[in-house]
Amino acid sequence: DEGLKMASPHNFVRDVLDLNPDYRGLGQQDAQEFLRRTLDVLHEELQETTPFLHQRPLDTSSDSQKQSSVHKKEEVYVKGELGHPHNGSLSPSQRSPENGTESKENDTRKHEKRLHNSIILDIFAGVVISEVRCNHCGKVSVTEEPVLDQSISIPSKKARQRMMSAHKNYRASTDSEEAAESHNAEGNNVTCVQNSWLSFLFGMFSSVSNVNISLQDCLLQYYEPEHLTGNDKYKCEHCNQFRDCTKKLSLLKPPEVLTLHLKRFRYESLFGNNMGTKISEHIQFPIRGLDMRPFIKTSEEFKEEQENAIYDLLAVIEHRGALHGGHYIAYIRNGSDGRWFEFNDSQVNTISGADVHKLEGYMLFYKLRVPKEKEQEREEIKKLIEDEESKEEKVYISRLWLLRFLHMLYPGPIDHHPFMCSHEGIHIRQEAEKKLRPIPISAWEKLYGKYKGGPVLNRIEKCTQCMKAEYELMQRRDHEQRLVHEHDKTYIDPGQSWYIIDKKWLQSWLSFVHQDQLGAVPGPISNADLLDKDGVTPKTGLEKGTHYRGVNKQVWDIFFSIYGGGPPIIRSRLDIYSPVVSPPADEGSRINSKSGRAPVRSIRSTSRSVL
Repeated sequence: DEGLKMASPHNFVRDVLDLNPDYRGLGQQDAQEFLRRTLDVLHEELQETTPFLHQRPLDTSSDSQKQSSVHKKEEVYVKGELGHPHNGSLSPSQRSPENGTESKENDTRKHEKRLHNSIILDIFAGVVISEVRCNHCGKVSVTEEPVLDQSISIPSKKARQRMMSAHKNYRASTDSEEAAESHNAEGNNVTCVQNSWLSFLFGMFSSVSNVNISLQDCLLQYYEPEHLTGNDKYKCEHCNQFRDCTKKLSLLKPPEVLTLHLKRFRYESLFGNNMGTKISEHIQFPIRGLDMRPFIKTSEEFKEEQENAIYDLLAVIEHRGALHGGHYIAYIRNGSDGRWFEFNDSQVNTISGADVHKLEGYMLFYKLRVPKEKEQEREEIKKLIEDEESKEEKVYISRLWLLRFLHMLYPGPIDHHPFMCSHEGIHIRQEAEKKLRPIPISAWEKLYGKYKGGPVLNRIEKCTQCMKAEYELMQRRDHEQRLVHEHDKTYIDPGQSWYIIDKKWLQSWLSFVHQDQLGAVPGPISNADLLDKDGVTPKTGLEKGTHYRGVNKQVWDIFFSIYGGGPPIIRSRLDIYSPVVSPPADEGSRINSKSGRAPVRSIRSTSRSVL
């Protein structure tokens, strides 16, 4: 179409291959695993360390009141495969709460914004609650888990027939909205693509059903109670024994974007062999009106999100092929006009909603439906902001938060803390001009009146106190670096000794003084990790250059005079396992002094003060 812009993915693909060598070559990789790795990297790059803020609108009448009203909750820290124990999904075999965790839901508890938050979590993260009830004593263990996607099994013939009779009302209510769109959708029987010499034999045992299966059936199975018996017994903390238990999953906080992974690849043991198949059955899924409310655990904390947990389809990933080889195609709905596009490598085509219904979905992405009132609110704010003739006073607002407001149903409170320093001015290392934009005061009042947060920013000049402190810190960095450089040598003079320092501490100092890193001021010298508990004997397995490095006495005196710490490890050779050399007579008195730092007369007599 004329006027539509195109973005080339070449740079993205290059970076993916650099970060994940497994994806090089032509071998088949899993789309769900790729998504998790990608979101993991994006989260790590985009995460921010911010003060704890209420996700709900809060009274910002005074900073002291805000500080006293904030109570810490369990931190959601995402690292490596998206952080939580289930790597973004909860399969039936994985969904068990942590042993020893026993708590009760507290609906009055306020939910704070976590440290290490990111836009990735805000978009994709929901919360699932797991309740395990001991069948013997009745005690319930409750665990809340953040999830970025949900891996859902496809029910067997027996399971789907049972669920159809038990949940007719739910399916009827959900299917009503899809009736017009699904008229032309076709349901296919179960077919398994076989990939081994036992394929024919294995196919005889595969589940075959003439009953069409829907996404709702898969969700019902995922969230239905699970009985833990036999080898799956759960250790009840109250009984202090392994007991038969009943486990129930519920959705506590619906995410902005709900990511569902259909487990089409199945592995089973047959006659001692691990057999793999792909389930190619068509799963009926709604384009509009996926209602997640039947699976919700009611909570005042997330009441508004729970009441509006109705989703519309945003994208589909289809896998064509077999277990060990195939091709992925993405289908995405244009948010502005609702048209569907097929992305098949370099080929992009439009397709109809009826064709989307026929897809063999592998991953489904649903977005919270936006109520009409929300759309009207967005249009009203956009008009106020885009009115170039307005003579109103301007204030500044986060561009990122404004994007949240325009594209997310629950943008959270306005958050300007990432731009601010401890003096409540603009942080000197923030590019405020790029990350904040002016808006009319009337627009700010409407947004602040509903979403709270803040604080209001009338100007974006950088903090003068921070600028002064930064200048002094830059001088200190430059002075320390020059001072060490003047005295550092790769050898020692006859009769002198090496002073061994933990490499980790040296790296922290180098990070501090290097202008391209600007790390934090390091703490006292710490050699404790190099020594056993007696504080004298070196630990085994230490290597020069890997675990420690050596400096001469002049450099040691510089470090010790500024940072203190220790203990000194002195050797005649640059080998931590060589014989111990006793410190000079005045060294012991300096180490045992109250301050823990050396006198600086020999250093500062020829150089200006470092501190």
